[in-house]
Amino acid sequence: MPHITGDSIAPPTTILVDNKHVPNPNYTSWHELDQKVVILLNSSLTEEAAAEILGLTTARAIRTALENAYNNSSVERIHSLRDSLRKMSKGTSFVSEYGRKFKSVCDKLTAIGQPVDEMDKLHWFLCGLGASFEKFSTAIRTTKPAPVFRDLLSQAESHEIFIQSIHGITIPLVDFVS
Repeated sequence: MPHITGDSIAPPTTILVDNKHVPNPNYTSWHELDQKVVILLNSSLTEEAAAEILGLTTARAIRTALENAYNNSSVERIHSLRDSLRKMSKGTSFVSEYGRKFKSVCDKLTAIGQPVDEMDKLHWFLCGLGASFEKFSTAIRTTKPAPVFRDLLSQAESHEIFIQSIHGITIPLVDFVS
């Protein structure tokens, strides 16, 4: 943690021994540990987050970059994320992919202290499913009590599979694996 928080400060890279600059063994140890933390951080990031830290070489620099990128709770950022939820649509993608993208934006809003109301989440998700899910969406909107989002997502995925089986549509193996 001290490498991530900045509490562990890098010692000088060299020290003076017999009037000669030689590599500092304390720096070598500090650098090795810092690089282990860098590897750990890199391995836990999404592709989007990894793009934010490209070229950074210390754990502290990575944390600072991620903080700056994702801790932006400005009014503009909040409106931008909420607008993207309202405008998001399934289009030609599968429900599972649309659901992942939708949930990702909801999670970003929650992370900056602006969680999306469950009713808004259901409404915007159903609207984004499009016309091919009109009957499904109408049925969900009249269901009392309204399902929670994770259940709605499962129901929409199940409905998509049902529609595909009725119409004889098969999912190509490549799409299914991805």
